[in-house]
Amino acid sequence: MRSQSTVHRGGALLGLAVTALSSASCLQHEHPDAGGGSPWADVEPLVAMEEGPKYHLLKGYDERWLRQVREGVEQARSYWGSYGPAHVWVLGCEDGESISDEAKQAFLSEYCEWRTATSERTVSECLPYAEERFIDVAERGDPEAYLSDVRDTDQRMGELIFINVHKWYYEDDP
Repeated sequence: MRSQSTVHRGGALLGLAVTALSSASCLQHEHPDAGGGSPWADVEPLVAMEEGPKYHLLKGYDERWLRQVREGVEQARSYWGSYGPAHVWVLGCEDGESISDEAKQAFLSEYCEWRTATSERTVSECLPYAEERFIDVAERGDPEAYLSDVRDTDQRMGELIFINVHKWYYEDDP
């Protein structure tokens, strides 16, 4: 059982991770193999916006992990501002529990419907990819966090992915 102070300390660490991932969404880098040109040259950066990202939580995963992620995202937004549009996806599988088929399907459907709404990809193409990328990782118990730059849609978007957030908390954290 994790104490509230451990969760709070872990929240600070998570805040730093979210801050780093969020700030990366605003940066453009020169690719070393670009031959002097940037692969980012024709890509519009995420735009400054007042509203924050939209949050998505896998049904059955403890809402406290979403609150921790949201706290970190809000720290980043208060420092750098808000850029988007962006979506934050939080999922996991705690302590040997399994993810119900209903929760899997709802999460994957929501993700793929959003992800393919303005792209040439179809939901049926997206589903196996998303299951491997999200559900399989969560069920394996691996913790992951990353920012994806979604460029194959009408409007460029960012997505922050947090899998098995509960694995980032330890009783002996300083």
